[in-house]
Amino acid sequence: MKVTTETRQIRQDVYTRFSKDGALVKAQESKTWVYTDVTRHPKGNGLIEMDVRALVKPLDHIVRAERAGGGSFRGDFDFAAAHGLKDGPQDRAVAFEATVDSQGRLTRLTYLREPAGESQGDRSELTISEYGTKVKVDVPPAAEITQNPLTR
Repeated sequence: MKVTTETRQIRQDVYTRFSKDGALVKAQESKTWVYTDVTRHPKGNGLIEMDVRALVKPLDHIVRAERAGGGSFRGDFDFAAAHGLKDGPQDRAVAFEATVDSQGRLTRLTYLREPAGESQGDRSELTISEYGTKVKVDVPPAAEITQNPLTR
């Protein structure tokens, strides 16, 4: 099963939708976009991370790394430490792969947590591109938006 997240942020307003195996997941009221006002979002619940620095935090907790070719690296990072969790044995060394562009900027970070205990494991992939490009982010159509129940 592949789950994809699309997030749009305009100042404190965040719009998120998910697809599972290519099909949009409907939230409350059969709407596909969930609106969150990050100023009202409970800290630390892990549902949304709006700061790219938080998404690349695993790179601060690398326990092993090696060059895997031009611009590619692989190794392990301490997942529990990176996410401030109580550690379980499966969270101590999680494999990662990272790619940088010709200027040394991160372009892809992938990690895979193996199944362990009750966890089915997961794969997370972050892609960063178009450095320096100005963008215009549009609010999704109002008819497709529902309010995040954690910020009501």
